[in-house]
Amino acid sequence: MKIKKLLSLLMMISDEFRYGTPHEYEKQRVMDEVDRLYRKILEFQDAIPSLEENTPELPEGDVKVSLTAVDETGRGMSSLVKFYPLTASRPEEDFTKVNGRIDMIVKHTDRVGHLTVLLPRYVLTGYGEGKVEAEEVTAYMMEVSRGTEYKMIRRVAAPGKGSGINLGMLTLERIINLGKEGWFAGDLHHHSIYSSPVHGGTDDVRESPEEVRTSMTAMGLSFGALSDHHNILNHRDWLATETEDFLPLVSKEISTANGHVMALNVPSDVIYRVLPPAERTEENQYEEFIRITDEIKEAGGLAQVNHPMDIQPAISLSEHMKGHTEIFETMEIWNGSVPMMPGTTNYKSFRFWLELIGKGKYIPATTGSDTHNTRVDDYHGLMNELLWIRHHLSLLEEKNGEIDRFLSMIDTSVDALELWAEETLGTACVRTYVHLESGRAKDRGEILDALRGGRSFLTNGPVLIPCLEGKSCGETVKLGAFSGEIIMDCTIMGQKPFISLEIFGKKGVLAKKDLTGLKPGIIHRVSLSVNGALLEQEDALVCRLWSDHTHMAIANPVLVSRES
Repeated sequence: MKIKKLLSLLMMISDEFRYGTPHEYEKQRVMDEVDRLYRKILEFQDAIPSLEENTPELPEGDVKVSLTAVDETGRGMSSLVKFYPLTASRPEEDFTKVNGRIDMIVKHTDRVGHLTVLLPRYVLTGYGEGKVEAEEVTAYMMEVSRGTEYKMIRRVAAPGKGSGINLGMLTLERIINLGKEGWFAGDLHHHSIYSSPVHGGTDDVRESPEEVRTSMTAMGLSFGALSDHHNILNHRDWLATETEDFLPLVSKEISTANGHVMALNVPSDVIYRVLPPAERTEENQYEEFIRITDEIKEAGGLAQVNHPMDIQPAISLSEHMKGHTEIFETMEIWNGSVPMMPGTTNYKSFRFWLELIGKGKYIPATTGSDTHNTRVDDYHGLMNELLWIRHHLSLLEEKNGEIDRFLSMIDTSVDALELWAEETLGTACVRTYVHLESGRAKDRGEILDALRGGRSFLTNGPVLIPCLEGKSCGETVKLGAFSGEIIMDCTIMGQKPFISLEIFGKKGVLAKKDLTGLKPGIIHRVSLSVNGALLEQEDALVCRLWSDHTHMAIANPVLVSRES
């Protein structure tokens, strides 16, 4: 149930703020507390007016908006377009994405850059006297973007007295062309209608493979995997989306008794055998895990564990499997359905990955958006429902511990979640850049080899390419007995101000640099010095570029060896 997932997310972020230090959670405790909260909220349903019954019918009338996104040569291209309604209470001069509701409208231009869309002339804006309020839209704040490498265009589209707005051609300026340096971006974890009940699945997904490809290319991706649950029925339609500038990878997300495993680039249907209760021992389940990962590898595919620290026991890596991560070739440490910030399951996955590195069990890290809705309009209703409940529970004269806990969670965490949903949620909200020696993202085997080798960095926006002695992600530098200062040079670029750049090794944070003075929107070369005496015999230097949970990057490590 999505409402419970959202409650658990609010709870974990709130706990992190409350304790002020990295807070360890026990999954069952969190789920039990979420269940209690949810039941207590339901008990107060009679005291809370119905959101549906108190939501007014909006007057008819739409605004027609047309535009064409082009590159600097005038060639039309797919792009992401977001519309934020402006009203009398939210004018352009006071525009902010954190305004107590999620009201963005997400669209994509087609392959030649065209978009014509009808936008509502009236929107719901808040609560007053127990009712939902609505206002007429005075204009739309519009953002046109194409992922990491292009500068975002922000415009105000005002309908005026007419019914249509033609914005003409909008040119997206390219800030950096990573393809010229051999770096290409992909989304390794995405769902389509083939995960839905229509095809025997359980998820509410409506998009066709063709629609998923449009949303991926709109984010500037060169490749992408459609990793549906339960079946491989999407494979034919997904492979048919291949174009000169986009390479589809077949995939499947396999549900097991101990977590979700991804079979990337495997044409056959890998089936996990659910053991009967009498056979469900730790040893037997481990053997079944080995069997399916072996089957994936023998088919030439890549075996990955997805969202290993998820709060839901059914889809996270079980405790007794955490000591057997060597059977996987990659690990999804950054899942796009949750922000990467302290307190979240993603942050726990990141810390778990660093712990494995510290134990000499390095597995290359990846990201995946895990998108089930390219329109990103499912969070609108969830957030509105929670804020409606919060509004009315706060008015109660008599409260109890559960209600106070709920109100505290909302007040502590909801702004961070709203900003994350408005800015980054959706297809390729997190993406994996791989380095390909061929300079072209046309060979599936080369992409898989780059992922297995850790020749990649993970991002939800900025660029982070480390270099030590001419070596980058996944490559090894032989330092011998050298113990002086070593210099890590990083190429960075982002469209928001930076805060810091850090280097992690087996002994924790080895170096950190303040970046608050750097100008966004241009390419920077930043150097950090590391005391070589702190390095282990075999070490892995992980770089993390940080602004906030909507703008950060993590690079797979440059490996260090003391061998001559």
